[in-house]
Amino acid sequence: MFSQTEIIVLNYTKYSESSIIVHSLTKKHGRQSIIVYGIGGKRKNKLGFFQPLNLLETQLYFKPNTGLQKIKEFKLATPLFNILNDIGKSSLALFISEILYRSIKEEFADEHLFDFVKTSILILEETTLGLPYFHVAFMVKLAKQLGFMSDEPILSGYYDYKENFSTDIKPTHEYFLNKDDQNLLISLLEKPYSELQNFNLTGNQRDKLLDSVVKLFELHLLNINSLRSYLVLKEVFSD
Repeated sequence: MFSQTEIIVLNYTKYSESSIIVHSLTKKHGRQSIIVYGIGGKRKNKLGFFQPLNLLETQLYFKPNTGLQKIKEFKLATPLFNILNDIGKSSLALFISEILYRSIKEEFADEHLFDFVKTSILILEETTLGLPYFHVAFMVKLAKQLGFMSDEPILSGYYDYKENFSTDIKPTHEYFLNKDDQNLLISLLEKPYSELQNFNLTGNQRDKLLDSVVKLFELHLLNINSLRSYLVLKEVFSD
């Protein structure tokens, strides 16, 4: 059947000399892999449409419960010129797309999740403030969307993510945060992106928070390990 749906490009892999497989988050069908023919050559080079986080309007030949969909038509929904041309924003886009690729696997519609990701991308395209905090804020907001980020400030000394409670006894494993760092993550969760510039942390403090959130994703999503864009992003936003 034909299905018109918005998609968010996560990445693509080469399938043949003139075709690619696009890994995407779709509004109507959740996570989907889509084969695109006719890519390549001087007159048909459309790879630019499939850069990480690009927003496309598509018409798919959609078959439920199959591993690979086919695309009939596609066009840019909103050009992302700033993300494409700014090294900081393009690095953030690569990181965010990799997080989404590794953490979302469900092949069913979650329009609330799709709209959250789409809105985050559009804000990233337009904003000029708070970029060093954007990826951490995005990850805690995504973790909340996926159901494993607490939004309750704590009074005890530590928050144990493995057991999902606060405690005054330091956990013996690595999946915990002290009170100050946990409450700081909750502030990043609750604040809109437009207020990220109000945070004033050193690069080491930001890296510590990022490491903690990555561990949180590792705890709940086994396929989050070895993020390729992780170290690049730290270097781009180092003090």
